[in-house]
Parts: sequence; C-alpha cells; structure tokens
Amino acid sequence: MKNCYEHKRCFRPIIFNLVGALLLMAAFRLSAAVNVLVDTDIGPDCDDAGAVCILHNMANNGEVVILGMACCTSSEYGAPCLDAINTYFGRPNIPVGTYKQPDFLTWSSYNQDIATHWPNRIINGTNAPDAVTLYRQILSQQPSQSVVFVEIGPLNH
Repeated sequence: MKNCYEHKRCFRPIIFNLVGALLLMAAFRLSAAVNVLVDTDIGPDCDDAGAVCILHNMANNGEVVILGMACCTSSEYGAPCLDAINTYFGRPNIPVGTYKQPDFLTWSSYNQDIATHWPNRIINGTNAPDAVTLYRQILSQQPSQSVVFVEIGPLNH
C-alpha cells in the first residue's frame, strides 16, 4: 500500500474542505470573529502554506482570530516555518508548537528554506513547545465550544 503522501490527489479534498469551510463562514458574515487553532503538516507540499495565508487574510478582515498553531510532523522546520509565516503577516506572537515524537514525516520540500531564511523566533522545532500541551493551555483559557480546530494533514496528536 502506498503512502498517501505519494499521491497528491489525497490532499486536494483536505485543502478544498478547509477553504470551503472558511469561505462558508465568511459568506454568512458571522457577527464575531471565529477563534481558530491550526494543526498542519506544513512542509511536504504547499497546500498548508496556502491555507495558513488564507487564515491570515481572514484575520486581517476580522473574520477569524488565530489563537495558536502547531506542526503535526517530526520535521524540525515545521514550527519555525509557521512562525516565519506568522511573522511575515505581522503576527509574530501567535503561539506555535510541534509534534515531539521522532521520525514522523521528517522530509520537507520547502519549510527548511523558509525557517532558515525568514525571521522567526523558533529557529528549530526543539525550541517549540509540545503541540498537545500548547493546545490544552490555549483551550483552557477559552470559553467552552468557542474554538474551531482546523486540521491540515494527519491528526496524530
């Protein structure tokens, strides 16, 4: 059985579902911004970077509040890449965590380049907090049922 990462078509439904859900929220013009946590396997392909950019633009429009993000792979460059994108969009204080188990999807086609060439405060995934710990901390500070969890990639936490 081939790994899903070998078949790009496996990712199309993920990004289309994310974009569709976010566009649906925008179409209904919710009265308050939606609080969002983002979990992504940023790195193997570019759909994750595109989705994060869409979320930042929605935040610019007041449609979402990005409470935190995490990389759901063992790539040491996932969290710094997310932090670099957040910094580029003027949100360097968004908390970013990472998956701390070894050897899960460590390969990346671009996140190392972004993490090493663009400003970010994490530099290496070892400097990022554990994703589950970060999510629990953020969720504990929010009212019940007030956060939308956006997953782009495998939910393995």
